[in-house]
Amino acid sequence: NAHVRVANQGDAIATPVSIAFTLRDADGGEVPLQHVDGALPLLDVLPGQTLEATLPLHVIGVQPWTAETPNLYTLEAELLVADEPTMSARQRFGFREVAVAGPHLLVNGSPVKLWATNYHITYPGVSESVPKELIRDDIRLFKEANFNAARSRPTPPIEYVDLCDEMGFYTTIEGMISLM
Repeated sequence: NAHVRVANQGDAIATPVSIAFTLRDADGGEVPLQHVDGALPLLDVLPGQTLEATLPLHVIGVQPWTAETPNLYTLEAELLVADEPTMSARQRFGFREVAVAGPHLLVNGSPVKLWATNYHITYPGVSESVPKELIRDDIRLFKEANFNAARSRPTPPIEYVDLCDEMGFYTTIEGMISLM
């Protein structure tokens, strides 16, 4: 599924609104999306209105993400208003199914044992503005020390999350919930 949020910050109604998806493998090759021919129509968006929708996207023949084989894909989305491209976004991710069965964590149906540490992503001299290459080095060192997971701070930099996906490293991201 793809979750989209479309906000109309203009003064006129956005109509007709549609979104086109392209899925690419690690080499940039296009992966067919089942039951999707062209752009998917959305509802018209009034001025000041935000539309949210979850759109089902079905694929076959993709390679699953595992820590041993971190296969990644890129989903490209292009928003069209009156058949004209308005904006685009892309997200890199891996296909995986995570479940808990009794005391077992399952990734793609196989049990996984986590050997984890805390990682708060700070460095002397740069505080929390840690360059991506230093984060990559830390994850490499964790893996060399036989860790396969880390608990990070509640809002880690996106580079950390992307590197975990890329390097086959499990992580947790805590949801910050504020109740007032």
